[in-house]
Amino acid sequence: MSLYIYKILITGAIVVLVTEIAKFNIKLAAIITAMPITTILIILWLYYEKMPNNDIASYIKTTAIFILPSLPIFIFFPLLIGKLGFFYTFFFIITATLFFSLL
Repeated sequence: MSLYIYKILITGAIVVLVTEIAKFNIKLAAIITAMPITTILIILWLYYEKMPNNDIASYIKTTAIFILPSLPIFIFFPLLIGKLGFFYTFFFIITATLFFSLL
């Protein structure tokens, strides 16, 4: 049980750190966010929990496939937020991401 708490604390700390950095330096926060921190953490957790290497490799391949459907977030959000507002833009990008994920 303590491993789960440890994973939650580390992952949560990264999210809090990036949001706090974004308050004073958007570019630095964007650089940190663009790094595949979550994927790296998950790979480390899976290895630590003794998951077979083939399963870890399969996880990475599947993750790479699902990066493409998330591209609408980065393309449409900056274009639409000024026209539609935050919530309509957020709804649109989530819907577009789900749509492209199901293709």
